[in-house]
Amino acid sequence: PLVRRVVVVAAVLVAGCSLPGREPPSAWVRAADAVCAGHVDEFSNVPGFTDKTLEELQDRELTTGSFVEIERWAGDFLAVGRRVEREVEAIGEPRSPDERRWLELNRENGLALEQVQAAAAARDADGVYAAFERQAELSEEFIELSQELGFRTCGTVVAD
Repeated sequence: PLVRRVVVVAAVLVAGCSLPGREPPSAWVRAADAVCAGHVDEFSNVPGFTDKTLEELQDRELTTGSFVEIERWAGDFLAVGRRVEREVEAIGEPRSPDERRWLELNRENGLALEQVQAAAAARDADGVYAAFERQAELSEEFIELSQELGFRTCGTVVAD
């Protein structure tokens, strides 16, 4: 269901583990992962959705309070994500095509969250659902690629 995907897949940065049997992560991946590890608490501290908002998301009957909550959540999550993105960019360009794709997916994910925030601010329920769906699709790909690259922190799912 969409609500479960939104809650689980939207939050993609907290401690986890890489897949066994893979090549050791590159120096770039290890450096980027260290950046993510430094922000775990910030992501974990972004207040989640209330039961009321989760129910309204599930029922596709968003009220003003839920729009406000979604807008706030997206803004809070984006603020932390932008700090992480700046720090990851400061470590330098990745060398492999997969690492570059990982960065691109991260940016696209941020853009989708900006669309969630904008749709919630406009009280556009259809826009909120479309943006959450896009963000969830991107996050699934991002998580999978994070595991393939050997990230231990970046691209793992926040416990809800």
